[in-house]
Amino acid sequence: FKDYMDRVENIEVLLDGQPISDAVFLSLYYNNQTNWGMGIYFDMFSNGTHQIQLRSTVRVTDQVGDTSTFVTLTNFARNITIANEVTFTNWDDLIQSSNFTFKAQTKTNETDWWIDIYDAWGNYVNGGSGHTTNAQISWTWDLTDTSSNFRDNLDSDPFFISYVTIARAGTGTQTTRHTPAAQTAYPDTGYWLISYCDKFYTDAGPRYSNGDQYYTAGIQGMEGWVTYRSIPASDFPIKFGTNSYSQQQRNDSWADLKATLFDPRYRNFYYHGHGGPSMIGGDNHTFDTNGYVTGAISYPNSKAYLTSQSVSNELTFNRHAGSRPYRFAWLDGCSTANGNWPGTFGVPKTTNALSYYTNIVSNPQHRRPSVFVGWDRIVGGNGWGSAQGHWNFNGQVFQEWSYNWQTKVLTQAFSDARHDAVWPPGGDNQLWDALRVYGYTVMRFDEYNHKTDWQWP
Repeated sequence: FKDYMDRVENIEVLLDGQPISDAVFLSLYYNNQTNWGMGIYFDMFSNGTHQIQLRSTVRVTDQVGDTSTFVTLTNFARNITIANEVTFTNWDDLIQSSNFTFKAQTKTNETDWWIDIYDAWGNYVNGGSGHTTNAQISWTWDLTDTSSNFRDNLDSDPFFISYVTIARAGTGTQTTRHTPAAQTAYPDTGYWLISYCDKFYTDAGPRYSNGDQYYTAGIQGMEGWVTYRSIPASDFPIKFGTNSYSQQQRNDSWADLKATLFDPRYRNFYYHGHGGPSMIGGDNHTFDTNGYVTGAISYPNSKAYLTSQSVSNELTFNRHAGSRPYRFAWLDGCSTANGNWPGTFGVPKTTNALSYYTNIVSNPQHRRPSVFVGWDRIVGGNGWGSAQGHWNFNGQVFQEWSYNWQTKVLTQAFSDARHDAVWPPGGDNQLWDALRVYGYTVMRFDEYNHKTDWQWP
């Protein structure tokens, strides 16, 4: 589907009828052409017979937003047989502050095994060995190297690469496999990234002519309440609109945003701009007949956007460098709660108590509590009040949440901000009919945002 690459918003692999996270969108060049598809990590699944399918979601037009229409394509299920020498079906994804446990299984019940660990630059760090009589491999590393130095600093060791080798007894043969990457260590303090389409109001026509003055103040206010808690924050204006920027400038701006978003120090993200169920961004506004903004358009060959698939490949499941799910993400754009954006940042699309995160069955990846905020419809058009009200509301959310950091939970901060800013004008019902908060909805501002805040029980 190379002619429609810019319209492919999401691709999923279904294994036994269920979407899997252990697959990444990629391209391979052979036979003088680029072949696009999904790379599947079959060693994350149990050996045996399974059914497999591919499901793709494609935009019919270049419109981004609630006016977009989609086609979902799914092929017939096919039977496959998985028969790997080494599998990682119970892989432990969390590096604790003092140890990490490697877990694997072999097809052979009795075998010697070795585990070798290398740092991000290919230098040998440490390793362990043993013998299994029941096909299970387990070894706990104390995070030291061969010189007994601790290797638990994110800045000096952004990730580790490890291998498991098995030697079948009496055969003289060996098999070496790359293990999954462990979840990237949480930084000492999770940084905030506050991003926004910079010409959002100035390029929006006469109905929005006064919005920019409140926009700038609102963004600065939100950032100020982050730094009030002495948390590092980056203000990132995204180049938007055709009146001020070329296509290349817009593309480069989004590339820079991705690089910052994927920096493992950042674990909190706010975005304002156009959105959809599996895409944010666009090149310019689209309007209805009354001059209200309805969404955005993404021009052919544009790269001025992010898809949930590309973010998920990097953040939620990264076989090479390890996953680094976000603690907080608010995509302040239309319809961002309707698709798979929550899962993209590692947040389940449910409302969960703390007990969910401390349970190995519901939280096998040992992820720390996290929260996603988004809208399930067009927000900001007719019936949604003024830009001034909107940005007063956003600023009040951060003020209520940050100033009362020891006591106020996120959902209460939203409710209090609605009353303080009198936005949206339809009251609490209008807010909570459209706003969706998933994950650990009672998160406090500083909670679980430091390396030592979360240890697996």
